[in-house]
Amino acid sequence: MIRSNLRDILTERGLKQKYIAEKTGLNRNTISDIVNGKKPEIESALKIAAVLEMHVEEIWSVEEEQG
Repeated sequence: MIRSNLRDILTERGLKQKYIAEKTGLNRNTISDIVNGKKPEIESALKIAAVLEMHVEEIWSVEEEQG
């Protein structure tokens, strides 16, 4: 399972999804989907990480499923 910290990062930094969309060139709906838990394409993840000046692994991580 992929865990996303994107929503928390945007909130902490006071950034809006619209800002990320404009800076990455990605569609606003794509950003919204990713913030709401959709797994991003690798290119999208790299663009978002670059805008945030973070490593992809700081935004998304893999968690083992329990059970």
